[in-house]
Amino acid sequence: MVNQGSERGAERSSRNSFNHHRPKHNKFEGRIDALKGNIYDCTDSRQADLYTTTTKEIVATALKNGNDVKSAIENLKVPVMVLPNNLPANSMAEKKRYWEKRIDKISKKEMVLEENMKTLFSIIWGKVSDVLKHRIQAQENFKEMNIAADSWHY
Repeated sequence: MVNQGSERGAERSSRNSFNHHRPKHNKFEGRIDALKGNIYDCTDSRQADLYTTTTKEIVATALKNGNDVKSAIENLKVPVMVLPNNLPANSMAEKKRYWEKRIDKISKKEMVLEENMKTLFSIIWGKVSDVLKHRIQAQENFKEMNIAADSWHY
């Protein structure tokens, strides 16, 4: 014979449970569809893994010529472009043309890197959870960093 009182008690406790009334919260996945699920979050037990995979995905998918940004992130230093040595004044026209093209290429690469570093700021900010955003916004230099929209100089 089954004890009906204990069955009813179990039924009542499961009915009174608030699990079925709990609102469903959407999990934060970031604000860029191409990077869904790759986020920066300080409340997840996998935060170190999330940081690594998110950073790799950002560099791989979101930036033009991302190798320089990848280098900046990995080495914690923005790469410095090395200019070729000056040509002697009596250099041939072909050498001068080649030298000028190299200078133009390096200048373009620097401009792309600068733009990527600013874009990186916006991308990262869109991948940061609200809890982590509040912590960052509490930092003393947040206003300056946010106005500059620069991911590197603060």
